Amino acid sequence: MVDESIIEQCRQEAENVANQHDLDQLKAKYLGGKSAIRESLKDLASLDPQARNQASATVNAIKKQLGVIIHERKTVLVEEQTARALAEQGLDTALSTDVWRQGALHPLTKTFNQLKRLMYSMGFDVAFGPEAETFYYNFTALNTPRHHPAVTLQDTIYIDDDQLLRSHTSSVQIRMLEKVKPPVRIFSPGRVFRADTPDATHSPCFMQCEGLVVDQTATLSDLIATLRYLLEGFFGQSLDLRFRPSYFPFTQPSFECDILFKGRWLEVLGCGMVHPDVLDNVGIDSSVYQGYAFGLGIDRLTMLRYHIEDIRQLYDGDLSFLAQGEVL
Repeated sequence: MVDESIIEQCRQEAENVANQHDLDQLKAKYLGGKSAIRESLKDLASLDPQARNQASATVNAIKKQLGVIIHERKTVLVEEQTARALAEQGLDTALSTDVWRQGALHPLTKTFNQLKRLMYSMGFDVAFGPEAETFYYNFTALNTPRHHPAVTLQDTIYIDDDQLLRSHTSSVQIRMLEKVKPPVRIFSPGRVFRADTPDATHSPCFMQCEGLVVDQTATLSDLIATLRYLLEGFFGQSLDLRFRPSYFPFTQPSFECDILFKGRWLEVLGCGMVHPDVLDNVGIDSSVYQGYAFGLGIDRLTMLRYHIEDIRQLYDGDLSFLAQGEVL
């Protein structure tokens, strides 16, 4: 039967082991199938129960200590081997490293944040809605029934007869008007979708922001003043605005708004007074309340502000382009 003297014997031999092969032999000697530990465990069967329990505890404690000694020596050997490998390999301090770049906000995010600050400063609240919409919220509630010619004005992406990818964020305004009674001042930013072929000025997915005001005193003059504050605040300069008569089924009268930018008139948004039928569709008495609405393309404003010629650059994920965000 082994005793604790074998522990010190194993420790001394382990200190002289210089490689993994010798350590494996040492492990076989003290813990292998022909080791003294194994023989002692076999001898336990010949002892009476009380003596067997006491001897078993002693043998297993010794076995555990031997395992610890061998494991610790293995750890030392691995560390020594790693140190030798590093010393032989060396460290070339002349090697170039990757350039560290600080992250920057995406141009669309910067535009959205600036528009959000301006809208908040005018007392607007932000509202969001689903990107997959029903025909009702995208068209019918906005005074555009299924048979209306205006349905074909937008190249809508349909999921089925009633489900579609929203073609504007006006659907969010309908959802909010169903929940919140006037006075209402909201803006609804988000992604919208059209079945457009991608080119320098068109994308099947782009960002839009729409504003809506409904109360008892909203006027066209209020709309013009709101848009002037918003656009001049965004571009950081005084602007000449031009309003051209247009048509949208959910506003009456309707206008396209242009700005004189670097000597050219550029269309930037559509707007108008909320059509009475839209208010009636959501249970708001159009004889008491009126409102105005406007919608602008976040992509369009971003391209103008940061001199981007191709809308695809905003969505391609090209790091060489996005890295310019540090100086945009």
